[in-house]
Amino acid sequence: MQISKIDKHKSTLQITLITLSSCLGSLYIGYQIGVFSLASDTTFIVFKTSQENIALYQALLTCFIPLGASVGSLSSGKLLDIFSRRTSSIICDMFGIISSFMSQFSNIKYLPLSRFLAGITTGLNSSIVPLYIQEISPNEVSGKMGIIFNMGINMGIIFATFLGIFFSQKPSQKDEDYWRFVFIFPAFICVSRYLILKFIYNFETPLFYALKSEDYLCEKSLKIIYKNEYVQEIKDQIQNQAQKIKNQKESFKNMISIKYRKRLTIGCLLQIFQQWSGINAVIMYSGQIFGQLLDNDFFQKNMISLLSNIVLFLASFFSSFFINVLGRKKILLWGSALCFLFLGILAIVSGSGFHQETSFLFIFAYYISFNFSLGPLVWLYNSEILPEKGISIATSCNWVAGSIITLALPYLNGNIWPLFAFFAFVCACCVVFVQLLVKETLGKNKDEIGNLYLPEGHLFDENKNLQDGEKQKTYINA
Repeated sequence: MQISKIDKHKSTLQITLITLSSCLGSLYIGYQIGVFSLASDTTFIVFKTSQENIALYQALLTCFIPLGASVGSLSSGKLLDIFSRRTSSIICDMFGIISSFMSQFSNIKYLPLSRFLAGITTGLNSSIVPLYIQEISPNEVSGKMGIIFNMGINMGIIFATFLGIFFSQKPSQKDEDYWRFVFIFPAFICVSRYLILKFIYNFETPLFYALKSEDYLCEKSLKIIYKNEYVQEIKDQIQNQAQKIKNQKESFKNMISIKYRKRLTIGCLLQIFQQWSGINAVIMYSGQIFGQLLDNDFFQKNMISLLSNIVLFLASFFSSFFINVLGRKKILLWGSALCFLFLGILAIVSGSGFHQETSFLFIFAYYISFNFSLGPLVWLYNSEILPEKGISIATSCNWVAGSIITLALPYLNGNIWPLFAFFAFVCACCVVFVQLLVKETLGKNKDEIGNLYLPEGHLFDENKNLQDGEKQKTYINA
């Protein structure tokens, strides 16, 4: 099945603006991932943290983002059962605003709680935003819109790194005002999205209206997005999709049924591979890693961190031009292979004392490879193969994996090469995994994707049910 060449929507610019408004949530994610890397030295001095407690707080304040995110992403499924995508995003922004204000207390004991709540906000965004984008985007541009989510994460990291440049090389108590600004900044992101969703793009996705049997509002939202001559056609498709969802009555328990089991396994493992390929660990500790490579030259360390994050953003941007040409599987396969190659070289270079310029070259090459493939594609692929409960579980796996890595990193005692070696091994496993198990979804609808992952010799029949306590779906021999 080929992607339709006919543009049924009115304006790609309009869809992009709607997507960008939602992706302020991914901007928030990136900012929270990157902000503490360059703020840590000032934070510990301002709060007068004793030397023996710095390693503990370093681990806690870093890992509480992915740990909280694992809770938030797992909770998103229940939140979406009660509220719409747009309302859930607004609730998410409320959590983000509260966490930002909590960071302003003068006692460091409140800061881990603030970071944990920011992590919950991060997890909610990481599940809700891709789902919102997938539902609001016409098929012919859904791939490109999905890439914007990852670009938002990268832009958030750039913001955090840019603000980190202005910390003092030798921080003191006088730096407290700037530190407060850096940690309150996410509140501005949350307030901005709240205002946009409340007053500008104040409509729900067509699928949500169809699920609630609000035909008039479903058609009204479709007329905002699609050309008039295609509205009825798209409405029929969405109502058919909504009816299937209602019939299935999906729950977390259903995710281990024969219909979803393999897809959920694929989604969860891809998320773990993405996290354990090392990107967030390298970003969160980029200040320390680049500091070691540059003999802790403050200005160079900050500028290299900023430049590396700009490289990440550009790689994600250019991947959007290839997503509908090369397909999902091919990009995942070759991107993982290149990540393995460059991380393996970094492990050798870091352990053998080569010139630092060599390390920088391969770190940038790894950044480009990751953000051309595993970075944007995993979020997009999960939104294509999984329902909202499955996305919630898979995204939680991502953040749990991130918590494990970030907890362990502060205790490596400055040895970088084992870190790169582990990440290279994970990427090698990912290459084998993608080649053997991941299916191409380019140009396929939800039913076709579902059939890709059923056991051989079976097709899913949406029209038949069995009565066994609750309605279940029937699988028939192909």
